[in-house]
Amino acid sequence: RQAVVRAAGAQLPAYAVGMSAKGCVMFASEPVIDYRSYVEYFDDDLNYLAWLYHMNHGVFMTPGGDEQWPLSLAHTDAELDHYIAVFEQFAADVTGSGPRR
Repeated sequence: RQAVVRAAGAQLPAYAVGMSAKGCVMFASEPVIDYRSYVEYFDDDLNYLAWLYHMNHGVFMTPGGDEQWPLSLAHTDAELDHYIAVFEQFAADVTGSGPRR
């Protein structure tokens, strides 16, 4: 999880959290440990943009306060690779660090 976020978005204020198959990407400039830090650090606009971006690129995700893993054991390697590629492109597009398409 962390490797995907680090590789894709070194410039993004984001980090991955998870336990077992449950996880999410937190779009926050600092670790979120409670409600107050969530309110202070969580980037709602970036989270919503990520949701829209993924939905428009074939990764159907649950809308919510954080990006819940849309992945499970039922997904194929090709589907996992697609998710990673879309996240990487999202990070590049948002930070301006990737090639223009």
